[in-house]
Amino acid sequence: LAEANTSEHEAAVAVAAAEKLLQQYRLSRAEIEAHCDVQTEAPIEDGDPIETYAARIPVWQQILVGTLAGHYGCAMYQARSRTETAMRLVGRPSDLRLLRLQYGRVKMQIDRLTLKNGQGKGRSYCDSYRKGLVVVIHERLKAMRTEVRAAATSTALVKLDEREAQSQRA
Repeated sequence: LAEANTSEHEAAVAVAAAEKLLQQYRLSRAEIEAHCDVQTEAPIEDGDPIETYAARIPVWQQILVGTLAGHYGCAMYQARSRTETAMRLVGRPSDLRLLRLQYGRVKMQIDRLTLKNGQGKGRSYCDSYRKGLVVVIHERLKAMRTEVRAAATSTALVKLDEREAQSQRA
């Protein structure tokens, strides 16, 4: 996700390319777990929230975290207290690390593009712009995931699906 990505299309392509590599890594890891006597990671609740706000978490960030959580076999939930709202994650430690890495990169790219293309156009425009970027990213990730899964072995897919189901139940 280089800083040179100046358009929404270029940013979405960069996100999808990085995501493809990460999904291939996850499938390779699942294949190893399926065929070797490797201790699999148990799903855990991530210690630190991925985002915390004094009030409501912006919708675009909720959608983005939910999208990435789905792609990494994790679950996201919101924890509210009197003073703040936090988005928290549940998943395998390796999947949580990948999700946090990708989230940080994507969020930075969305913020940069919004600053560049939304300056002086108002808060409502910028919120809509961010939501639109998240929708484009979601569509690219979905298409890329389908492509990667089509090339994967059935053993790796079964293992990966089991991991994702465990994270959703945890």
